[in-house]
Amino acid sequence: MYIMYNRVMVRKQLYLRPEHERLLKQKARETGLSEAELMRQALDQFFRDVDAPLPGHVEALGAFLREAQQISKQHRLPAEWRFRREEAYTREARWEREKT
Repeated sequence: MYIMYNRVMVRKQLYLRPEHERLLKQKARETGLSEAELMRQALDQFFRDVDAPLPGHVEALGAFLREAQQISKQHRLPAEWRFRREEAYTREARWEREKT
């Protein structure tokens, strides 16, 4: 462990893709922050946004929605079928009466 800026730090190493390295260096020059500080800020943001989708989840959701759309084109309800809200409530009320 290291002590930097009056804080205990743990040294980690990681592998970056070349485009990540290029962007990290560019952002460090633009902001005047060190690459390590930018990585710490990115990790802080990542852990704050625990509900944010992880990489690949957005693409997976898109693929799922496209597949669902294809399936919906193949499976249609009969043209004469209509949903009537009142009938749904009536059936629900009937079911509740039958349970008692």
